[in-house]
Amino acid sequence: MSEAELASLIAWSLTGENALPAGVPDSGRPTADSSQLAQIAEALVAAGWNSRRIAAVRETSMEAGRSWPLAVPAEVRGEIGAAQLLTASWAVAEELGVGAEVRLRDSSAPLSPRDRALMKDRPPHHGNVG
Repeated sequence: MSEAELASLIAWSLTGENALPAGVPDSGRPTADSSQLAQIAEALVAAGWNSRRIAAVRETSMEAGRSWPLAVPAEVRGEIGAAQLLTASWAVAEELGVGAEVRLRDSSAPLSPRDRALMKDRPPHHGNVG
């Protein structure tokens, strides 16, 4: 997966829209570094997704009981793991000044599909999660 594809996934996870921000150069590398993540943040702002608008998506999502950044289905993510995309999305959100809100989870509640995806996305030396 290229940086441009990763940028599109990050935009989707932060905004809920499946659109590649304009102006994100693609070196063809499979992952993005911190300067690339800053470029993704700039491209989101250029596309009209400023901090206030992204924070509104975060609030709406959380009020509806969904996680944010938004989960991107595994079949869309391809080679990018759930944890890798989440980490990159958080980094771009931080770049925009929109931090993830910390919420306490009810330990008796069942795991969400996103929680299950994150639990599965572990290095082999951590063992399998049932």
